Amino acid sequence: MIIDGVVAIRDCVPQLPSIDTLILTLQTCREKRNLDTVNRAHVQLSIHGLASSNALGNCLLSMYAECRDLYRVEQVFRCLCARNEYAWTTLIQGYVECGEAELAFEAYNLMQEEGMDPSTYTYVALLKACTKMKWVERGYVLHAEMAKEGLDFDPFVSSTLVHMYFKLCMLAEAHNVLDSLPARDLVLWTALISGYAEQGKCQEALFCFNQMQLEGMVPDPVTYICSLKACGLLGDVEKGLKMHGDLVRKGFDGNLIVGNTLIDMYARFGLLADAKEVFEKLVDKDIVSWNALASGYAEHGLGVEVLNLLDRMILERVQPDKITYVCCLRGCSCTGAFKKGQHLHAEIVEESIESDPYVGTTLVDFYVKCGKLVEARETLDEMQVRDLVPWTAMVAGYAEHGYEDEVLDCYCQMLMEGVPLTKATFSSVIFAYAGQGEAEKTYQHFIRMQEQGLLPDSSIFVGVLVACGNSHALELGMRIHAQSYKISLGDVILATAAIDMYGSCGSMDNAHQLLDTLPTKAVITWNSLLTGYAHHGNSDLVFNLFEKMKKESVQPDKVTFLNLVSVCSHLGLYKEVFDCFEDMKKKGISPNLKHYTCLVDLLCRTGQLDEAVAMLKKLPIQPSLSSWHTVMSACHKWGSVKLGRHAFDHAVDLDEDHGAAYILMSNMYSDAELWEEMNQIEVISHSQFSFQQFT
Repeated sequence: MIIDGVVAIRDCVPQLPSIDTLILTLQTCREKRNLDTVNRAHVQLSIHGLASSNALGNCLLSMYAECRDLYRVEQVFRCLCARNEYAWTTLIQGYVECGEAELAFEAYNLMQEEGMDPSTYTYVALLKACTKMKWVERGYVLHAEMAKEGLDFDPFVSSTLVHMYFKLCMLAEAHNVLDSLPARDLVLWTALISGYAEQGKCQEALFCFNQMQLEGMVPDPVTYICSLKACGLLGDVEKGLKMHGDLVRKGFDGNLIVGNTLIDMYARFGLLADAKEVFEKLVDKDIVSWNALASGYAEHGLGVEVLNLLDRMILERVQPDKITYVCCLRGCSCTGAFKKGQHLHAEIVEESIESDPYVGTTLVDFYVKCGKLVEARETLDEMQVRDLVPWTAMVAGYAEHGYEDEVLDCYCQMLMEGVPLTKATFSSVIFAYAGQGEAEKTYQHFIRMQEQGLLPDSSIFVGVLVACGNSHALELGMRIHAQSYKISLGDVILATAAIDMYGSCGSMDNAHQLLDTLPTKAVITWNSLLTGYAHHGNSDLVFNLFEKMKKESVQPDKVTFLNLVSVCSHLGLYKEVFDCFEDMKKKGISPNLKHYTCLVDLLCRTGQLDEAVAMLKKLPIQPSLSSWHTVMSACHKWGSVKLGRHAFDHAVDLDEDHGAAYILMSNMYSDAELWEEMNQIEVISHSQFSFQQFT
């Protein structure tokens, strides 16, 4: 066994192995990273007083540092007879690897107090700590100290400096390091390419890739990996294909990490067949390989392929990780596979990864996209860490389904939890208040959004204008409309919202004037003005505007004719309604239920009840419940009880649990003094509702 060389110390003290043999044995333990074996070796060395020797103690330090056992690292360090630079550096590296950056700098200060000069490895470890913690000032200080010692020209140090500055988004400083060097080796070029790619500066990354070769540098697999990532992010298919060809010629394509990067690159290009081909050619696939392909499928909406890949993973006994589950949930979202998604959720809970923020966020998004808002909210409430992304998904889901109160509830909770608000969140909140006719609150949040540095776009202005229209706040609406000119004078949706607002507030002159000033008049803007005139029952202006539309060669649509039919129906213009239907037929526009409802309403109000019922029976689409209620109300008004009962039967067939039909029929029988029939209706209603609901 590995430990045999050390256990011999315990069993046969006179035949102690040499220090070199012990070090070799410990190094073998280190390669295996077996903490239990390391502990046993440490115990035996301590028993014989060897753990405090520099050679063996430093070896133990390295082993514990690599195993991230900080307690043992400190224990061994304290017991050392003499602490050399290697011991201090190993301690500092251990602190950095375990995320204890502050302790690493404390050790660095103590090291200098004891008169020990740091090495390049010491500085590199501290630079990594600055990178992780985003400590700009400390990074500057270290750089200055290294420059003073003449260590900043060391390739190992300079590449770490470049990496740190890129991670801290300090591109100029990274270039200063490079420009100050007498020569750039492969490590530096690779660090430069990697830094640019990570910062999204992909053109610069690929320029460096070309430049290094012009300077006689031959890229290695790591350089290609960084450059392939840049190609994928940039979407440069031509360069990506060329690099792939170079990799094949140089024999690098068998490298697992290179293969995984190629899969990711092709997936980003949308060349999923090529991604799959690379995947299939990999001799040894790891979980990254599977996830790269799954992520590509999910990103391009190929949900079935994602789930098929998961099935294959299970058959090949590959254990999915959280990224796999995220990809599969996204696949379920785009295919509407709700049951499969629920099954995956159960597996996620079983694997105890549901608390991961990335997984939790994807679960919320999955349920929202499936329209399962109750499950989405339950998942959100169970998340231990709830940042902006899941809240935004939840708010968007509620907004899409018109749940205004729930949008506002989420908004209040986000404020309490200190979640930053995005433009999308403000948009949902503004439309929620707009739907409730809360013009003042809508405007307050419109202002608050700008106070937080978020500039409103046209959709935000639309929301505020809708609120003004719903609450008839003309003065505020005019102010908002004036401000919206700064966004876009010719935005059709914004102009339509403004016309709607003026129409709702009764300011038809302003609405008409706005339409006349538009450089481009879409049918939607004409319809908005038509709706305003129709709402105010002005048939002459409606038809005049319709004629003007035709003169300007604007093709009317279903909404245009709905406005015409609506105003004609409201004013009892029987002939004009049928003319509109005939005109629709000529233009190839199929009437929808709303058009027929207007016609039925006209027939009912003019007492043509038989015609109304006949019309509903022969409709090419199923009549709405409200249409039969309209007929019943008209039958009550005109005293046509028999036809009213006929309409009642149709209404109950559509929805037997809707109480309005029972109430209308009962009242009809009551007014006709048909008490027995009324009692029958009440008996039927009692089987569906409680007496309190009925009354």
